[in-house]
Amino acid sequence: MGLCVGAVTDFVYGRTRIPPWVWPVMLLMMGVGALFLSVVFYPGGDEWTYLFGMRFGAGCSFTEATGYACPSCGMTRSWVHLSRGQFLTAATYNVAGATLLLWLWVGGFLGAVRLITRDYKKWQLPYNFVAGFGLFWMIVLYLGFWIARVVGFNPLPIQM
Repeated sequence: MGLCVGAVTDFVYGRTRIPPWVWPVMLLMMGVGALFLSVVFYPGGDEWTYLFGMRFGAGCSFTEATGYACPSCGMTRSWVHLSRGQFLTAATYNVAGATLLLWLWVGGFLGAVRLITRDYKKWQLPYNFVAGFGLFWMIVLYLGFWIARVVGFNPLPIQM
């Protein structure tokens, strides 16, 4: 049975057969994309992030409505500072953002290694670890630090 006929048969019966190289390519693209964006954007002295000499973004509607920083406030600035090696500054802006960028970079590296070696399961992490880290990231790093900011710990610098 040819490749085309097998793909049609899988489609008809509701099965999908994704080539094994697709996921490493996706990991590599996400890692390279995150690195590219974090380098293209650059920090300004006024607490804003700039792209091609123009201020990027507008004021946060959540902050304007409630007076509190949203859980994602500072995430872009944390990426920009982390890509320039300013780890403490990145963590000050948003620990979840800095961790997410590091995780994307690791995923991109892992995707590249898997593509180069053609071992598409190389250094595969256990599902429980990935799911546990995802929950830890959402509950502790994302929501936990946001709640800490709301009660006054580690307030973000104010954007003018």
